Amino acid sequence: MVIEGLEELSKAIETNVKQYKKAVESVMPTINRVYESYQSSIKEMNRIITPLVEHFKYNKLVPPQVFDFLVKIRVPLSIEEIKELQKLETKEDRKLFKIYTRKTKGKKIYNPQFYVNKELCDAICILIKRNGSSIAVKSNIVYFNAKTGALDVYGLVTYMKKDSDRSKLCTYFFGKKRGPREWEVEDIVLELTDGVRKFDPEYKKKSYDWVNGKITELNKDVQESLGIEELVSYEGGRFVLNSTNRL
Repeated sequence: MVIEGLEELSKAIETNVKQYKKAVESVMPTINRVYESYQSSIKEMNRIITPLVEHFKYNKLVPPQVFDFLVKIRVPLSIEEIKELQKLETKEDRKLFKIYTRKTKGKKIYNPQFYVNKELCDAICILIKRNGSSIAVKSNIVYFNAKTGALDVYGLVTYMKKDSDRSKLCTYFFGKKRGPREWEVEDIVLELTDGVRKFDPEYKKKSYDWVNGKITELNKDVQESLGIEELVSYEGGRFVLNSTNRL
């Protein structure tokens, strides 16, 4: 009886093993396809990531405020210095590092850049790491820097094209951090045209329409760049800084 029981157990085990083998064999093609797909994905990922890692070793993105500050203190290498370092460069030993930023002008995006050596690049990376808040600094002022074209609206920054009417408007409105925040139509007309265009009280609406068109363009630019609506509004017979936007 014992022997017969062992024989039955042996047959049952053999049957189970055969069934398990068939089950494994039936799913192996699927497993192989999944594994091959996984390997392919890894290879594709490495194909994309490896060049990116190499790129960001030598190309550093910084906030616009930091970029302008570095330019102001003359960090960028001169053309002569760049040429000298280029002579020493090899594929294995890069000498030039690009510093660039992202600036907006309405819907337009552009990326100004300059070059530094490794020591300066390392120092800039430390600066960025320790000052993360420099990307967007909360502020209670609206200020325009005519030299750089940067319009700082409560800590958010966009840029105005130099010598444009919007740049002239911003210089007049916000060129002083603690300047007045309301302006007469007559004064704006004289400022924008350097006194060439005269203000006639009898045709005040015509002057208002002309000025309002310029301010509408400025407001649209700021809204598209920073998401701030109606930076300058018309209240009580004069244009004013719209206080509803204050943070």
